[in-house]
Amino acid sequence: MDLKKPKPHRSETSGHERFQSILMDLTRSLRSPPGYLVFGAAAALGAWVLWSRFSGLDQLLIWHDEVFSIARVLGYSVAEIQRTLFSGKLLTPEEILNLQRPSPDHGWRESLAAFTEHPEHAPLYYLLGRLVIGLPLEPIIALRGLAACFGILLIPAVYALMQALFGRGPIPWVAAVIVACSPLHLLYDQEARQYSLWLLLLTLSCLALVHALRHDRTLDWSLYTLSNLAGLYTHLPFVILIAVQGVWLFALHRPGSTLGRGRRQVRRWLLANAAALLAFLPWIGVLILNQEQFQSFTGWMQRPIGIKEIVSAWADHLIATFVDLTPSREPFWWWMGVPLAWIAWRFSRSATKPAAWLILLLALAHVAVVLGPDLLVGGSRSQHVRYALPALLALELMVAWWIGRGLQSIDLQGQRWGMIGLLALLGLGFVSQTRIKQAESWSTKHFSAQNRAIAQILNRSERPLVLASSHGVSAGELIALSHWLEPQVRLWGEPLSGAQPPPLADDTPVVVLTPSQHLLLTLSAYRLRPIAGTWQWQLAEPRSAEPSPYSLSDDRP
Repeated sequence: MDLKKPKPHRSETSGHERFQSILMDLTRSLRSPPGYLVFGAAAALGAWVLWSRFSGLDQLLIWHDEVFSIARVLGYSVAEIQRTLFSGKLLTPEEILNLQRPSPDHGWRESLAAFTEHPEHAPLYYLLGRLVIGLPLEPIIALRGLAACFGILLIPAVYALMQALFGRGPIPWVAAVIVACSPLHLLYDQEARQYSLWLLLLTLSCLALVHALRHDRTLDWSLYTLSNLAGLYTHLPFVILIAVQGVWLFALHRPGSTLGRGRRQVRRWLLANAAALLAFLPWIGVLILNQEQFQSFTGWMQRPIGIKEIVSAWADHLIATFVDLTPSREPFWWWMGVPLAWIAWRFSRSATKPAAWLILLLALAHVAVVLGPDLLVGGSRSQHVRYALPALLALELMVAWWIGRGLQSIDLQGQRWGMIGLLALLGLGFVSQTRIKQAESWSTKHFSAQNRAIAQILNRSERPLVLASSHGVSAGELIALSHWLEPQVRLWGEPLSGAQPPPLADDTPVVVLTPSQHLLLTLSAYRLRPIAGTWQWQLAEPRSAEPSPYSLSDDRP
């Protein structure tokens, strides 16, 4: 990768002539049988990507975080949600789901106020969500469809970045194919959250920076500034990328380096990021004014987990990027960590510099930010793959480099290994995405993953009852569960104002959510049995009755 500014030619080719040249080259390449095959494969892959991203947007269950995405976009405040759910009144699923539907009393002002109540989530995705929520679609389909659009745009963005870093050839194409077939990207492309937009802007920022360093044009630096500003307003960890780019720029312009344009480019980089951070000051003000809410909503990250859980979580993340066949953990595939580690090592040793530095820094920085605090001071960030997405994208780019280099090798054995690697990842990716498209829930739904099964327990009863106490996850869980409940189910939230006994009946099946000490006392005549796969849900059975036959109930007393 050469970052020097190209020397100007005496006669510049017009854009129209360049387009005609590209079209003629494409036409010539398609006249041969291999050309037809490549075009057909690309068209089939594009059709698959569009179908997989936009079909079944409401199939996977709506989980806790997505519930709050919808409520926030619609302008429902935390206090309003709490008052509705924990009033001591029996509620129907339909009454609870009013918190997931547009209301004439909740406009843009209420939405903006709801955004500031959650300062840990920068507002750009949710602002765009407020726009698409006005379409004649269900809110969850509108928000997941918005994420799917960003996920599709990530594929050509990755292609363009790899071409800018490593030049033309198979490497950019392989990178685009790997991202298109990754089960991890499919899951987050159909999630009503900001993560697909985060990855898109991260890729565009790196692409804009490479072009800015190579051409040193005002337009490129302006695009770089805008992409960083949009990235900051999308997800707060975007600031890690800016730090990574600063270290990379310092490496380019270290004493004795002949790359880049020297101090002028460093000054323009500083100016671009200063402008982006200056425009981000309003949200920094929101963070300062709502510091208490920020700490409250992110305090769960401090929950310590053991080294074994951390190692197994990272193994799952690495493998699920390429193969994810079941909603549960798949230790069988952990052996793939060995070739992935070898590919990363080969990339660090043999990939073109300084392009490789940018990708390596991207991976190492995000691994360090997630893994470091968990190991040093304790935390549970490592259990959540969404925080490692940039590092996993960087790993995909390393794998694409290794496969692409093999495909363009003059060595027959190198070509064979490159083709085997590409076909293996394609096959595993397609099978994984097909499994996901057929499922009702997946591991990315975290502690809400069993909600549909819990709803089935309640729906097959005549007068089922859900009891809940106010807790960090209880509001979101009640709303998420209500999406799958039949009209005969009743939900009761312990009132916030004071103690009130729940409306129990002898023949009423009861499921309990995060019960308080007072609620536990009122249920002393019941035996509480944790529902398998959850920590927040329990099945309440009269102590005089036989144990429930439901398969979801653990055998613990």
